[in-house]
Amino acid sequence: ATITEADSTLDVRNMQLLHKQMHITQKLTPAQEYYFPMEIGGEVTGIHLRISEEEEIKGLVQITLESPSLGKISGALQVQENSVEGYFVGNEEEAVLKLRKSSDIVNKSLGEEWKFCEVEFIYSKSNHIPMDWTRTSTGTQVSNDSLYKLSKNFLQALKAVGDAT
Repeated sequence: ATITEADSTLDVRNMQLLHKQMHITQKLTPAQEYYFPMEIGGEVTGIHLRISEEEEIKGLVQITLESPSLGKISGALQVQENSVEGYFVGNEEEAVLKLRKSSDIVNKSLGEEWKFCEVEFIYSKSNHIPMDWTRTSTGTQVSNDSLYKLSKNFLQALKAVGDAT
């Protein structure tokens, strides 16, 4: 079964097969990932945002960025029930110290929707500390809208700290 239009021919069976393959691939993808630019400290910074959709770690948001004013920062925020906890590792000691000093601003910017909010900033010259979220989902469903808002608020707080450096 083919459809002919002008000079091109389209095989419907191949399109159906391609559609099925894309649907299966989409089902296998355990997260939504986004790459976008953001201005921090007067410089354009690349942001990598990953929102997990795996049942075991539902409500996990991972963020990685590298900026001239903050260095490389990577970590995660975990939402469970009415709380947010997170850790971020940075390779620039001065920037991590400023983030620690500004942690009340970061926690306040995240804490409007959640009762408890605790984000820690860790310095590591290699920017690598093996950490694992061993908590399991509490059964509370976290909407993607809430996770996007959490990510946005966190990145705006980081921007404020980065712009001040």
